[in-house]
Amino acid sequence: MKRKIVVSAMSAIVAGLASAVNVNSMPDTGSDSERIAAALKVGAGDRIILEKRVSKNDPDRNWWLIDEAILLPSDTTLILRDTKIKLSDKCRDNFIRSANCGLGVADIKPAKNIRIIGEGNVLLEGADRPRSTGDAEKTIRRVSAHRWDEWNKYAYWLPESERENHKVTFWDIHNNSYGTDWNKQGESDHGDWRNIGILFAKVDNFEIKGLKMKDTHGWALSMEECTHGRIADIDFNMVMERFIDGVWQNIENQDGIDIRNGCHFITIENITGVTGDDVIALTAIAPPDGVPEKFRPSGSLYTTHVMHNDFTKRDPNISHIIIRNVRAYSRLCALIRLLPAGTKISNVIISDVIDTLPPYSVDPHNHWGPVLLLGDGGHYGKNKEKSIRYLSVNNIIGAERTKYVAQISGYVSDSCFSNIINQNPECTAFYIKGKEHLTNSQIVNVVEAKVEAK
Repeated sequence: MKRKIVVSAMSAIVAGLASAVNVNSMPDTGSDSERIAAALKVGAGDRIILEKRVSKNDPDRNWWLIDEAILLPSDTTLILRDTKIKLSDKCRDNFIRSANCGLGVADIKPAKNIRIIGEGNVLLEGADRPRSTGDAEKTIRRVSAHRWDEWNKYAYWLPESERENHKVTFWDIHNNSYGTDWNKQGESDHGDWRNIGILFAKVDNFEIKGLKMKDTHGWALSMEECTHGRIADIDFNMVMERFIDGVWQNIENQDGIDIRNGCHFITIENITGVTGDDVIALTAIAPPDGVPEKFRPSGSLYTTHVMHNDFTKRDPNISHIIIRNVRAYSRLCALIRLLPAGTKISNVIISDVIDTLPPYSVDPHNHWGPVLLLGDGGHYGKNKEKSIRYLSVNNIIGAERTKYVAQISGYVSDSCFSNIINQNPECTAFYIKGKEHLTNSQIVNVVEAKVEAK
């Protein structure tokens, strides 16, 4: 009896392997997006293999150029093998999205068992001339100069008196983001969830691993109301600016990984590289009473959520998150950010994090962010008391010019911080907004930097 069971199990494995659909086996007609969609139609609920592109019509290009998002239904594994996926200049969409959500999908049904597995050298790269970048708060500009010395020439939407060096504000720059859809009839002048690289909504049991991501149009990965998942072995190369048509253009909101409202039981590990914005952000932002000033149904534009924003009818909180083995840096913001606004974030473990921010001579970009940013000063909404609870932080090393290893701007309680090393003698390891912002918690084994005698 046992032998028969083993044989049956092996037969099932072999059958599963044999049923994988290779995109290169699809008819060599139409666009790359159409070939991928055809493979998904045949292999939905199974394994889809996307390896180096083979085309008789275009034999010189071995990578994939897509015009629209790759849509993954439940019970589907997408295997990316030694290949590159690049967004075309006419694409205003994600690289990959769970198939249960999208433009005009008001009723997002739960999905399950979706995997994206990178094998070998796998790269997801943004368009050469993105149609839009940034989030819903950013205005798209065809020319959005990033550097101070270019403002007099290119920031034509501001009065000349404000364009003089050092007279413009931080937000004058960062409220604007590059996009060729600026001032185009029928298109939004703002970013939205379509600028996100990989977007999952209401997916249970997922995995995303083994990817390099470069020059995304906004956040690289965003999870909304997703549970029981793993994100691992991701390397970022997103520096918040692009040299396009002879100008350093502004590319806003290049977070690495965003875990959003309603996410629980997720592990994030083995993360490397550089991002323009937060490398990893747990952002549970909701109105204090749960009801937004303006209701936006699921699938709306003009928002960075693909799901609706009525938090009286969906879970606003985040819990049971593990973040470990991170060696990366942000050019502008925090390495890891926990942001509850009108919500709660709890049961989070953060361990083995090294801020790799290089010396000013290597990367002179203005940097103000800490390794850990906990809470918010009120920009995104009110932090409730005990909004961050049961947080375990261990083995964190800041860089020589990191501003604080941990900045506590909200309410943190019932937590522990241990083995913290600060390398910057110009600031302390911890900034705590007030005594009431850290309660019933311990800080142990902190090493502060000392000014070395010359």
